[in-house]
Amino acid sequence: MEVTKKSPKRRFFGIIKLMSIEKFSPKTENKQELTPEQIRAIEQMPVFPNEKVELILVKTGLKSVAEIELFSDTWEGQKGEKPKKISQDKIREIAEDVKQAGLVAEVGEPEEDMVKRIKENIPEEEIKPEDEIEQKREKIRISVAADENKLKKYLEAIKTGSDTDLGKLYGFPESAIKAYQKEREGKGSFLLSRSELPDDKKAQEESLFLTFMIAKDNPEEAMETARKWAQKVEEVNPSIYREYIKWMREVENF
Repeated sequence: MEVTKKSPKRRFFGIIKLMSIEKFSPKTENKQELTPEQIRAIEQMPVFPNEKVELILVKTGLKSVAEIELFSDTWEGQKGEKPKKISQDKIREIAEDVKQAGLVAEVGEPEEDMVKRIKENIPEEEIKPEDEIEQKREKIRISVAADENKLKKYLEAIKTGSDTDLGKLYGFPESAIKAYQKEREGKGSFLLSRSELPDDKKAQEESLFLTFMIAKDNPEEAMETARKWAQKVEEVNPSIYREYIKWMREVENF
């Protein structure tokens, strides 16, 4: 049983620097309306449901950038196992799908990622530290944007560490960006997570699109952003919308 799993970006700007190794661009100019072929390219892409959602939001103009994370099988170095690599065929397949979706992308350098697994047949409430097995895996991030200019701005924002620029590119509400910046500067506590919202807010399906930290003084703006994202995804592809909702409800503590 794996303890860590791919989850939405709950930390506001948990980004690391990417090293460019390859770029992929669409043949045609990016537009905000998706064609049936572009929708099909996103739908068939072998990525997590939240990444499909982000690609739709980028393509429809509600976000400027998104990230896709790829992982290899795990290995245990302490047992002498050799590192496992992400399939180059899978990278090429996703890159082609991104291009077919009318978006541009840049592939990052491989990173080493640590995950913890639990020995089988142990009830969750009985898990002890010694029952956890640390394993490594390769991770590659693919940065995706609406066009080359936005991709360039995104990579530059990562390089400079500009939280404000990153927040805007991710399509986060202004109140959340400002609250995050004030908290980073040590001026106090200004942010909420979705789990801290009132039960009536969490019960709303669109709240599952709150994949960013929320400004305490303006949760309404965050909910409005989530509502717009949810409505757009459901409008573009109800199947991806339902897949995302089901997946999010299975994510621990979300």
